[in-house]
Amino acid sequence: MPETLLRNVFHVAAPPSAVLVHLSEPSSYVGLSPLVVEVRDVRREPGLSRFVSVERFRSWGS
Repeated sequence: MPETLLRNVFHVAAPPSAVLVHLSEPSSYVGLSPLVVEVRDVRREPGLSRFVSVERFRSWGS
């Protein structure tokens, strides 16, 4: 069976520390993932974040 490799490369004009801060913030997931439409109930502990992520997708089922 043939294998297909897909690759995307994105260059971010920001220092790695700024990228880490952005990606560590749960509210940033809205817009980064096309399914995530809301983030709520964020609870932070040292080294840990817990939150509820609301995803919206289309179902073609019955």
